[in-house]
Amino acid sequence: MKLRSYQQELVAGALKEWGAGHRRIAAVMATGGGKTPTAMAVANLSLDAGQPVLWLAHRTELIDQAIDKAQQVAPSRRIGRLQGRVKQYRAEIVVGSNLTACTAATLPLLKTRRWGLIVIDETHHVAADTYQRILRELGAFEPNGPLTLGVTATLDRADGLALGDTFESVVSPRIGLLDLIRHPEGPFLVPPRGIRVRIAELDLAHVRRTAGDFNSGALGAAMSAAMAPVRIVEAWQEHAKGRATIAFLPTVAISIEQAETFRAAGYRAVHIDADTPAAERVRLLDDFRAGDIDILCNVGLFTEGTDLPRASCIILGRPTSSTTLYQQMVGRGLRIHPGKRDCVILDVTGVTGKHRLATLVSLAGASRPEDLDDDLLIYEEDREEMAAALDDLEPSTVDVSTGPEDPEYADGDLEHELIDLFGQSHSAWLRTTGGTWFLPVPQGFIYLAAREHDRYDLCWRVEYPNYAGWRSPGSGEPDGTIQADMEIGYAMAAGDEYVAARPLWMAERDAPWRKLPAGRGRTKGDVADEKARRRATELLDGSY
Repeated sequence: MKLRSYQQELVAGALKEWGAGHRRIAAVMATGGGKTPTAMAVANLSLDAGQPVLWLAHRTELIDQAIDKAQQVAPSRRIGRLQGRVKQYRAEIVVGSNLTACTAATLPLLKTRRWGLIVIDETHHVAADTYQRILRELGAFEPNGPLTLGVTATLDRADGLALGDTFESVVSPRIGLLDLIRHPEGPFLVPPRGIRVRIAELDLAHVRRTAGDFNSGALGAAMSAAMAPVRIVEAWQEHAKGRATIAFLPTVAISIEQAETFRAAGYRAVHIDADTPAAERVRLLDDFRAGDIDILCNVGLFTEGTDLPRASCIILGRPTSSTTLYQQMVGRGLRIHPGKRDCVILDVTGVTGKHRLATLVSLAGASRPEDLDDDLLIYEEDREEMAAALDDLEPSTVDVSTGPEDPEYADGDLEHELIDLFGQSHSAWLRTTGGTWFLPVPQGFIYLAAREHDRYDLCWRVEYPNYAGWRSPGSGEPDGTIQADMEIGYAMAAGDEYVAARPLWMAERDAPWRKLPAGRGRTKGDVADEKARRRATELLDGSY
């Protein structure tokens, strides 16, 4: 299997880190970038040196995926599975479950071998006791122990545990979603198009949290009190009708209700959770891939190790404080598929207001407390899958239906708003009363003019075209277009680049002058924004 150029760069970066003496390193690549084949290419280098590889993951889908990629990258190698009662630990590449590997029956077997490399898939889970026990017992923290490579889309954890306690460095380059969308050899992902649907009665401020993220039961109760599934269907019909859709929801009760509401509206929708029998789950996913199902409503699934490239809409009905989980949910819809130009991210809970799609890398965080229970190291959404990965591979008995079985819903007011999903702008973008995005500049504005199909032109508008500080591209014209026909994220980025080339305009969001006091508890930035918003509303709203 031939690696893409950025994947080759990441392999070279890993070798450079090890060459510098860092034995435990982490590689960051956004969902859809090909983390598994890239890491498997690194593993093949270890095999070339005569050193066996132990590859660990926490879900069956990830284990199956790694074995498949190993067979493609290294078809002549002996590949073994370590899961449940299957313990093929003498193979050249051993791909296994962390839950199996850490048991008293399995660890002694693994310790009979001298491993050259340990790979940890979805390594943001590495703080769990299972992984820590394996790494300690196999000598990964010793100077002459095996090399360790962690791979993930982000190194962030909602519970704040310090991944820097395990990893010594992060491989460069770090491959984010924007890198994959804008890559000169690509694109390798489709761009997201974000729409936030605000529901007046939904207030998450007082929802109880577990391990740093929203507690599923408390979250389900809050959503039940505030949001009717029919409103989600209405939003989907307005913004994403006809698109293959994956809906992420917090409880079984709400997910079932949502699927039923879609079906009542005439769409082919199903509900899936961790208790759905494996054979039925496989059948439903195959039907979705074949186009026989329109909407997959799910609880705790499809965040890792699931390839559903047909999906071109993601419904974020499961708010989360975890940037990792957020990016994984969004990433399910960004894979390339024939005829697919973009992916609608329909946020019905406000999660896009808290996170950015820029890859987040954090090796900071609180040191791991000695008395923290092991189950608190596992995200709420992981619990539904854990039983399925236990040694006997028995069906899950976890009850995730913590919400009301027959919930009552209150209608809330809806506001639909296009958003900058990438959250990358360093400029002080504002909005007029009518909703026009703009940047205040001397004697005028840079703004986004709406086109059809949620695309934008980047334009300029000035009151005094001959003002010396403006130097407009239009040679005395009061308005004009800088760049046409872009998604909102790209249009904002183009605007940032345009004003960045003119530093005297002082349009930076974090400019020091913006924080200076202006009296009555306000800053100079507050005053300038209010004045600019009034004038922009007057000049721009209704002008195109």
